[in-house]
Amino acid sequence: RGGRSYFSRSHLKVYFGHLLNSMRLDTPIPDEDKEALLDMIQLGHPDWERKMKPNVEAIVVAIHPEHKTNCFMMVRENGVREDFSYRKCVDGLVERFWLEEYTTQEEAPKLGTLVLQRLLSQGWRGEERAWELFNEMVDRGEANEFHTTVMLKVCTAFNQRALLRRMHDSGISPTVVTYTTVMARLMLEGQPEEAAKVLEEMIDAGITPDEKAFLALQGSGLSRRREIELKRLQQSGNVGVEQAWLMFGRMSELNEVDTTHLNIMLKACVSLKEQRATVKRTLDHTDAELDHQTYAIMITQAMAERRSDEADELVREMRTAHDLTPTSAIMALRHQADDYWPDSKVQQEKGAPNRGVRDAGWDY
Repeated sequence: RGGRSYFSRSHLKVYFGHLLNSMRLDTPIPDEDKEALLDMIQLGHPDWERKMKPNVEAIVVAIHPEHKTNCFMMVRENGVREDFSYRKCVDGLVERFWLEEYTTQEEAPKLGTLVLQRLLSQGWRGEERAWELFNEMVDRGEANEFHTTVMLKVCTAFNQRALLRRMHDSGISPTVVTYTTVMARLMLEGQPEEAAKVLEEMIDAGITPDEKAFLALQGSGLSRRREIELKRLQQSGNVGVEQAWLMFGRMSELNEVDTTHLNIMLKACVSLKEQRATVKRTLDHTDAELDHQTYAIMITQAMAERRSDEADELVREMRTAHDLTPTSAIMALRHQADDYWPDSKVQQEKGAPNRGVRDAGWDY
């Protein structure tokens, strides 16, 4: 509103920052700037519903009573004044409408991809927000193959298929990158036969596979990518943890689990008993080996459950069964637990409630 056009975050912040420091105190700002700021509050401020009620009669520049710096103040019809942060409004707009540091409006279509990527890097809450934004883009007919490919990267293979159908229904044509992303995910989840079928689909669709497509099918860098994905899934709530276990199970069936993968999944176990069972299944079906980190994780869990005898047994097992010499860090961990719970053996006998590894406060 107001006849002005803003096309980047920096443009907005520079313009209103200049307005904030150039206006005379307690003088209402021009109507077109007032309308623009009210739009920014409504569309970008996290507390916009409360900020917009009751009606705002004017916006002035005033001295903040606490910070003693210039700030924008809304003057309501009832005479009450309330400050607001125009920077919070701008940052909200960045998320919602994909504004970024660009110098021309012609580059705007690229912004959705960048903001989706940024949100997806912010954990499960960011991922939820990214899906909300993406769904809004699809509903408005603004989503393209680049936005879809970004979201494909955080889907399971099953959900990727559903998203591809949605692409087709929305008139979005998949690209070589789209197909490569799907193949990489199938390889990640241990489904090489399905990945090969996707390659055939790509060729049938008239899309020529590039080098990255063939590398994805060959499983290039697969072990490291699986480490990253198992960790990401564990940080995505209960559903993500379940997906991590399914993925780990398929990897075990293919004998593609290594020690690092095992250690990552041990941290997702809720008890020492579950950790022991996971180790046994993995050793029975794969060539993975145990290392010092494996035992550090289990000893930590044993002590979190106040099972000092079990911890001592794990230390002995390191030496006898796997020819591993307990490190000073592992022994310090064991003794630190005694200091933390000096009566651990007594409490264990009394059946004291367990505490999980994460509750113990140790970084292993």
